[in-house]
Amino acid sequence: MWCPAHCGRTTRAWLDRHYPRRWIGRGGVVSWPPRSPDLTPVDFFVWGALKQEVYSLPVTSREQLRDRIVAAVHQISPISVWLQHELSVLDAMLASQQEANILNNSYIYIKQVTT
Repeated sequence: MWCPAHCGRTTRAWLDRHYPRRWIGRGGVVSWPPRSPDLTPVDFFVWGALKQEVYSLPVTSREQLRDRIVAAVHQISPISVWLQHELSVLDAMLASQQEANILNNSYIYIKQVTT
């Protein structure tokens, strides 16, 4: 079972004041799925970075796998997670300003959302 993301009244009120009818989330005009990978740095960045580092060379034993996981975790800096998170949030914000309909894999119609 999953738990919905927390979004208090104070937060929603602030978003309504600063981004009227333009923010995505619980209680907003557009709902956003909980734990959306473009807003969760662990899902979006950390696991991919760990997998890339751990499996850069073939693993030959359980001990080697464990050692590589531990080493890879120590290589990921908090600033890189934060930066990746900020970039993914920016991408989500930019994408939320447009509606796109993909037709026939070759034609894309993009309509600018007006507020």
